Amino acid sequence: MSELKYAYQKLMAEHNLKESDLSEDAKVGALEIRKIDNAIQLADRNGRKIQKPTFAKLKAMDKWVVNEILDMVNDTDKNTDEIPHDAEEVVEEIKESEVNPIEETPKEEVMEIETNPKGLQIDVDLKAAFESGKTTITLEELKGISKTAYDIIFETYDANDDNGVDTTNFLLVETEEEIFTLTKK
Repeated sequence: MSELKYAYQKLMAEHNLKESDLSEDAKVGALEIRKIDNAIQLADRNGRKIQKPTFAKLKAMDKWVVNEILDMVNDTDKNTDEIPHDAEEVVEEIKESEVNPIEETPKEEVMEIETNPKGLQIDVDLKAAFESGKTTITLEELKGISKTAYDIIFETYDANDDNGVDTTNFLLVETEEEIFTLTKK
């Protein structure tokens, strides 16, 4: 895992963090991801086909570690969830995957595990707003709630088109001019 192929690694590089700088939860999550990554590499070498649900679990774990790092960097405690999957169970799934010597796992599928740290930050920000009861947000209010979401909307704003942000867990859509409605998916 020398190249930065996980969102948490990119976020660490962006903030000049070493693994030793991370919180205990983030360190554990990174270790769990490495266990799964090693199992995937071994399975690939042995001709085993890794299924998409396995990559989805790895992506969810990566997102969780990113949220832990964002909590640490922003001095917050918004990521109260537990790590979404147990590495040992995922490694077992990989070991039990079918042998397919003809078909290799496409590189595009492996790269699906990448996640956009900006999108994760927006998701965390919108979650906090939603949990505080905020479902209608003006463009100006958005600047204080999620600077990242505001910047993206501001850069791509088109008065004649739909505007908003769609994250993994939330949808922020302009319902009136410069007024947005926040919903949980």
